[in-house]
Amino acid sequence: MPAHPETSTAEESSEIESRVVSADDVKKERKTRYVYREADDIRLLQQVLGDQGLFVAGAKPAAQWRSIHQCLYDEGIDVSQHSLIQRLKTIYKTFLDRSSPIAVGDKDPVDEKTTLLMEYHELVREGATGKRKTRHVEIATQRNEVDRILSRDAALASAGSNEEGEEVHERSCPPNRKVDANSYLQEILRLHAMEQDEATATKKRRLALEQRQLDFQQTMLEQHRSFQELVEQQRTFQELILEQQKVMTQLLLRFVDKLT
Repeated sequence: MPAHPETSTAEESSEIESRVVSADDVKKERKTRYVYREADDIRLLQQVLGDQGLFVAGAKPAAQWRSIHQCLYDEGIDVSQHSLIQRLKTIYKTFLDRSSPIAVGDKDPVDEKTTLLMEYHELVREGATGKRKTRHVEIATQRNEVDRILSRDAALASAGSNEEGEEVHERSCPPNRKVDANSYLQEILRLHAMEQDEATATKKRRLALEQRQLDFQQTMLEQHRSFQELVEQQRTFQELILEQQKVMTQLLLRFVDKLT
């Protein structure tokens, strides 16, 4: 005999409720997303900058990242290694997206996180410069090879004007050979100009950072001096009150003596 429709509906409802409860339990068991604090970012940057095997071409080897992750995990930053890498990319991108990360002549003190990000930025730029220097060497080598071929072809061309010599010259000296050599030279000059510009910009940033750090120290000294002056004023005020109380006590004693 088929089951009663109401019984079947009740069973299905119970099964659905069971599934909902199970889904809620799973959500509760999921790990709460870690919220990075300012101190966490600072420790991450300190670990990255303090690593002896500094990254090459913008990326640190996996073994070094494992070491950084383990160190920060032991300090209570309970996130995955992938999360740390993404966090570094995020705060660095935020730093680069600012309209003026390092303003020359800016007198505002530099906080620790910004200082660390500037140091990290310098390492990234130095890595990029290293890649360009490698490219510079490669282009110079290619230019030397082209110059050697051009010299050989020029010697062959001047050795004789017979048909065989001209045929050898046509085979060994394509029409665009000189154009290639010029393009190599232009590339070298372009890279050299870029390196000079970067060196100048780097020097300006470092001088600006040093100046801002000096300004920050001066500000701290002035604040300390102001605090000392305030403490001295409070001490003087307290001494004045004590002196007034002493005078009042003496007057009161004299008044009592007169009454007696």
